[in-house]
Amino acid sequence: MKNTTDKLNFRSDIIAVVSFMLMTMLIIPAFLSPDMVYGSQTDWASQHYAIPEYFRTLFYDTGQLIPSYAPNIGGGESIFSLSYYGFLSPIILPSYLLPFVPMGIYIMLASLIAALVSECELYLLLRRRYTPSISLLTTTFFVLSVPLILNTHRQIVFTSYMPFMLMTLHGAERFFHSGKKSMLAAGMFLTAMCNYYFIPAEAAAVIAYGVWLILEKNGSISFKKLIPYSLCIAAGLLASAVLTLPTAYLLAQNRDASANAVSLKELLPTLRFDKLTYYNSAMGLSGFGVLAGLYYLFKGKKHQRFAAILILSFPIFPVTLYLLNGTLYTDPKVLFPFLPMALTLTADMLNGLSEFKSKKFLVFFVLFSVLSFFISGMSPMLGAYLADAVVVAVALYIYIRTHKSIFVVLTFAVPMVVCLFANNYDQLASREGYDTANSKEVYKMLSEMPDDDIYRTAVDTRRLYTVNKVYSPRHYSDTIYSSLHSHYYNSFYFNEMYNENEYRNSALTVRSKNIFFNSFMGDRYYITNQPVSNYGLELIKNDGEYYLYENKNAFPMAYIRRDVMSERQYDTLKYPDKIIALMNYTIVPQDMPDVKLDTELEAVDMSDIFNSAVSEERNGEKVISTDDGIAEFSYKLPEKACGKILMLRFHVADPIEKGKMSWENKGDVRININGIKNTLCNPEWKYKNGNNFFEYVISDMSDKLDIIITGGDVRISDIEAYALDADKLTAASSELIPFKADMSATHGDVIAGNISADYDGIAATSLVMNEGFSVTVDGKEVKPVRVNTAFLGFPVKSSSHKVEIRFKAPLLAIGKAVSVFGIIMLLMCLGLDIAGGRKKADISHKT
Repeated sequence: MKNTTDKLNFRSDIIAVVSFMLMTMLIIPAFLSPDMVYGSQTDWASQHYAIPEYFRTLFYDTGQLIPSYAPNIGGGESIFSLSYYGFLSPIILPSYLLPFVPMGIYIMLASLIAALVSECELYLLLRRRYTPSISLLTTTFFVLSVPLILNTHRQIVFTSYMPFMLMTLHGAERFFHSGKKSMLAAGMFLTAMCNYYFIPAEAAAVIAYGVWLILEKNGSISFKKLIPYSLCIAAGLLASAVLTLPTAYLLAQNRDASANAVSLKELLPTLRFDKLTYYNSAMGLSGFGVLAGLYYLFKGKKHQRFAAILILSFPIFPVTLYLLNGTLYTDPKVLFPFLPMALTLTADMLNGLSEFKSKKFLVFFVLFSVLSFFISGMSPMLGAYLADAVVVAVALYIYIRTHKSIFVVLTFAVPMVVCLFANNYDQLASREGYDTANSKEVYKMLSEMPDDDIYRTAVDTRRLYTVNKVYSPRHYSDTIYSSLHSHYYNSFYFNEMYNENEYRNSALTVRSKNIFFNSFMGDRYYITNQPVSNYGLELIKNDGEYYLYENKNAFPMAYIRRDVMSERQYDTLKYPDKIIALMNYTIVPQDMPDVKLDTELEAVDMSDIFNSAVSEERNGEKVISTDDGIAEFSYKLPEKACGKILMLRFHVADPIEKGKMSWENKGDVRININGIKNTLCNPEWKYKNGNNFFEYVISDMSDKLDIIITGGDVRISDIEAYALDADKLTAASSELIPFKADMSATHGDVIAGNISADYDGIAATSLVMNEGFSVTVDGKEVKPVRVNTAFLGFPVKSSSHKVEIRFKAPLLAIGKAVSVFGIIMLLMCLGLDIAGGRKKADISHKT
């Protein structure tokens, strides 16, 4: 009889697994078309495959699994600035064994496989307690949770840890069932290595699951069991220190206290049940799951009440989200690790549905959901939750009246609709854009360039898609889009060099059209798929589709010059004098007498630039009239600005008209002038760029400006314009004594070469200053200094010198040591499991 039951259960399990996996595979074609790739056009296209691809490129070049330095990206950064995107992740590391698989394809497959594996693991976790049918229904809620499938093509790191998270929960079950520790500790280690950001939430969820298991078995907390359980978790976390300690150091050094500040109002209690259900990146619970939580809050056993209290505390007390987010913001993306435990309440509710008779509770549930909708903002996502709550209540009411289980299927209606809508709403990257960013012609052009020196090459084919794209170990770039980056460099990019800000998020330091910036950063070559006519660019190759230009005015990536200016004097300069000072002086921290700065800039009166689109002037602001949100016109430049480099700046007021939701583009203002774009985003946006001053450096030497304005509320004031003779740029670059790299010794964390000077001074580089640099000149260590507000510099004497620049990430050595200790603890857990298994086997054999 037992064998027959086992066979029936096995067959049911196979049917269940095939069912929910098939559902997943059927949902995907509903939003994927042949002209798209399986990845979002924003963060996926620019970050989630490009940065892991760089990790792999760096590994193939250096042979180092854990390098310290990422010299090819963003002007040079610590590799741990990029750790958010899968550095040392067990999801990414297997790709190192597959050099023949393009990273984009690998990420698409790996993220989808991770979701399918997570579904299977959850089903098996549920089968420890429930029947195949209950486990299937509960896993279906998991499949339809918005974060799971959405983030296989959007924010990969938000959910890619889930296979290892569920492995950890299986380890927790083994720990309390048989005392085995290794799966719990190893699972925690692998989960933590996926992404540092979610470690607080992951660890909290695993500890909470342990408490839940203890309460389920004993009815009360047992610290005798919880302490060794927590030690296993600690072992896994300690083993991940090689990733977490250097990253934590960078977070502490580069965190901007003014960015993404959370107001006291955001921390006050509320009823945001959309953050459990259908917010952009929420826990992923359904309306049925919320009902189960509320029900067991009042009617549950101790372990059920514990789970209900924990889950319901998140939408009611935003401070919990604030803490799980590392005090950055109150984003519910950190709640996904708690979903498996929340789904146990869903399973319990489904399992006991035949005994559920309370129509009054259904009324209470609907009224409670209506209250949440009205007091929390009446947003579309709250509306989706309210609709789900009503459908669930109606379905259960009919079930109570009819006792027909078929009506329970209605509880999946809204989750299915929202899942399909959310995945369709995400704009996928075009195949044409993806292919352009990965063009073989661009790879070929880069491979044919000189390899006798270190220099940067700007690739401007698809600006967003190539921001983090590194085509080879000898391709150096000054662009970066990373959640963790040097605030010195970001400030230099926007506040010192006056680059345009095209995007809504100021973390995006993309390819600029500012000739001053490009020359300063050493962009010697420029690859584009459109012809350009900017000053100083000389066409050297055109294969029909792509153009290769050489910038004759590009600075060396390291150099020395005679003229220096103190930071004290530099800080007194205003727009646009700072950029002229940077192009002609090395800005040093030492105080010294002021120098006479002759900018040779000529002020140009362009106060009438927007007159053809101005509807009225009010309070000193020009109010722009847009037809259906857009205004297009041309402006003839004053004669004194023709044939010169033009610097233009004006103030744009925050739009009064704002979107109903902070992530909408409604309310944004965009102004495109001769192909150079600036954006001021909706001030309610979480990552608001604060770009109130639109700044342009126009070097196409044209005699007119073509202007496109978009936005519903555009108010402009404080217009400034200056013209500069183009040959002044040539003069600035010609005064530099270049550093000559030794490419045989320049590798990985080391840049080596020679520099000669006939005077004592400060050698400047365009390598972003980070703590961790050491510099030796002729074998003797010298103290690095920050020059030009953001970059590495070092003193040299009058002579010829051999220079070696090394970078070692702070706390990396300590992180390695702690990881070794943690891995020893993991091995001890494994050893204890093996020894315990043999002991049990011996006892069993004797009996």
